[in-house]
Amino acid sequence: MLLYGKCAFCRKSGHTLRNCKHPEISRQICGLEKGISNRLFRLKIIKYLQLHPAISIRILARHNHLPISIQKGFLIEKLADIYYESHKTKRLHEMGDFVARHLQIIEPLYTREEFRVEHFITYLYTHMTNELARMELLGECESIVNKLQFVSRMLNTLYNGLYYMNIELNQRYCDMVPYMHTDIAQIHQILRNNIQYQDQRREPTRAHVVITPYMLISPKSKKLLHDCPVCYNPIDYCEQIQLQCGHKTCYSCFTQHVHSSAPNTPKCVLCRHTIGKLYTTNPQYYAEWETRNQRE
Repeated sequence: MLLYGKCAFCRKSGHTLRNCKHPEISRQICGLEKGISNRLFRLKIIKYLQLHPAISIRILARHNHLPISIQKGFLIEKLADIYYESHKTKRLHEMGDFVARHLQIIEPLYTREEFRVEHFITYLYTHMTNELARMELLGECESIVNKLQFVSRMLNTLYNGLYYMNIELNQRYCDMVPYMHTDIAQIHQILRNNIQYQDQRREPTRAHVVITPYMLISPKSKKLLHDCPVCYNPIDYCEQIQLQCGHKTCYSCFTQHVHSSAPNTPKCVLCRHTIGKLYTTNPQYYAEWETRNQRE
């Protein structure tokens, strides 16, 4: 007959913590794992577990089939590795579901288990090119303006969807979202260059240099006000035009400056850098300059 001392948890004799069946143990495990699920990084999991007494750590170690007789610090290290990896896989599954649901992907680009952040740029490029080809085949997206507006609208919506979802879930995906945002911006530039290249091949006789509009992709929280260097009035966010050199001006002053510079190539009023591209978040201004490009 085996002899036991008192259990470290319930303080009863006849068994040890290893085989204790006290109902409070299950509730403690649920509480600890719920707290861990809100910690995204390994260091945060370690700091969270360090706040709890050694007996709680040993209970969690027993639940994960770890030896409970070693020191608390070593157990925390082991538990942090286990929970970080398990929740990382869970977050990847959740992100894969979000991307598939948001893009309404019909073609089987990936299954939920195969989603990887490093492959996101491939998923997105394949989906967007397939959508553009389908719309062109159906006659829904014939002009270059419509194509560029479709790409900007889709990618802006996805960008903001990822941004706000991450905020609402307490930065749950903060180790993935920055990389995905970078991929979205890169795909936007690639698709835009592809569309413009195809259009230039159709119209090789386009004459002089024109200003190329480019839709900004940025989180809504960065709506900073700037003063126009020409009229000195505060620039509304939707009225703001940003040049390649980084300087900003209001739309009315920008158009007047371009017209007054004709037929010469316009230059920035501050640094005299040649203006070849403008940045705007206003679809109306975007379409207006695209139409001018086609006429010229």
